[in-house]
Amino acid sequence: MRSGDDVFQGLMKMMRMGRIDCLLGYPVEAGYFVRESNKVNDFIYYPIRESSVPFTVGHIGCPNNEWGRTIISRIDEIVKKHREKEFINFYGEWLDSATREVHQKMARDYFNSLVH
Repeated sequence: MRSGDDVFQGLMKMMRMGRIDCLLGYPVEAGYFVRESNKVNDFIYYPIRESSVPFTVGHIGCPNNEWGRTIISRIDEIVKKHREKEFINFYGEWLDSATREVHQKMARDYFNSLVH
């Protein structure tokens, strides 16, 4: 048993210590923590065949009432204002340079495709 404060990093540590045999996670998470720990050669990655998209889009949901529509409207304003620099670049810090370029292009294409 362990706390969930550092879920993926903690599980990777448990794997290195032989307490668990394998770990499922997003390649971005694994790549980040492996680079941070300088243990690149200690792990083998197996991509999941059914995972055909490099990134997934997150969504936020609220009740379809006045309160929910107000909250979504506020979130939309924040995302529009900060998506180019803060959101895209923040996530990009987790990525290696090649993946960062792909993510930035995909994120910009996605945001540009939104009709609001």
